Amino acid sequence: MKVDIVLVTWNGEKFLPYVLSSLAQQTYKDKEVHILDNGSKDNSLSLIRNWLGSHSGTLRESATNLGFAIGYNELIRSLTGNYVLVLNQDVILDNNYVQKLVEYLESKHICGSVSGLLRRMNFKDTQLILSDIIDSAGLNIYTSHRVVERNRGLKADIVNKTIDNVFGVPATAAMFRRQALEATAINRFNKIEYFDETFFAYKEDVDLAYRLQLCGWDSAVVNDVCAYHYRSVRGQESEMTGFGNIKTIKNRKTHSRAVKKFSYRNHLLFLFSSFAFSAFSKEWFYTIFYEFGKFFVLLVIQPYVLVVWFDVFKKSKMLKLKKKQITGMNIDARRIKSWLL
Repeated sequence: MKVDIVLVTWNGEKFLPYVLSSLAQQTYKDKEVHILDNGSKDNSLSLIRNWLGSHSGTLRESATNLGFAIGYNELIRSLTGNYVLVLNQDVILDNNYVQKLVEYLESKHICGSVSGLLRRMNFKDTQLILSDIIDSAGLNIYTSHRVVERNRGLKADIVNKTIDNVFGVPATAAMFRRQALEATAINRFNKIEYFDETFFAYKEDVDLAYRLQLCGWDSAVVNDVCAYHYRSVRGQESEMTGFGNIKTIKNRKTHSRAVKKFSYRNHLLFLFSSFAFSAFSKEWFYTIFYEFGKFFVLLVIQPYVLVVWFDVFKKSKMLKLKKKQITGMNIDARRIKSWLL
């Protein structure tokens, strides 16, 4: 079964030698690497061209930064493989990573997305450090529709070397079944979108995970294979509560203003276009309560973030179109409800 590996790069010269080396060492052979460079100003393109000189793959170049969603969609739309591995540039894969994920998808035909266990990697000066700390073991979703990484910040030995069924997986090193991507794609203005292109970057994988579940596709984490991830924008550690406004805001204090705005705006875009529960339901009340709380905390601590509401209102037509399409996908909100914590 052919795997299309898609990689979008942007000023990634620090990471590219590692990710490209790990791709070259994959045990699974029926694969091809497709790279789109998002207008890098560093040595990224030279590194990619040199690698492609001795390895199979393709390269597209964009003069500007198209963002995560558009970049990956541009690649995926042009490909036809059975499976698509979406890969961040700041990732290193175990040698059998692709093999393990393909084997699982081949055995579970209702599974639409799968990831290995993500561990953190860091640099100390120029030395690469692969840690035993979990970066993500999939996604958790709360009744308030707050989504966090499972087991983040915990030691990897807490997980069994088996399979965990999860609400969804982050698109850091995730393999998607092509059939599932096509079944949940959005068609806006005669353009197919697998990741919602209004997001630009951040949380588009949450939105896709939600659609996959609504449409009957499972997600899983294969814990006996790892990808190591350098997370420049680090979210909060795992916690078992659906309300965490103060902690969430404090955790974001080291993020740039642009990241804070994108993160908050995209969460709102997700809610207004994909939220599957009726008004005045328990899920609706929990979500409204959480969002009002977040709004007032931001008003006091980070009021500049609230300007994104204007952008959300400007996108209301696109949000309504997406909502209408999702409603017509024969969705089942009970699947989401079964994952709410």
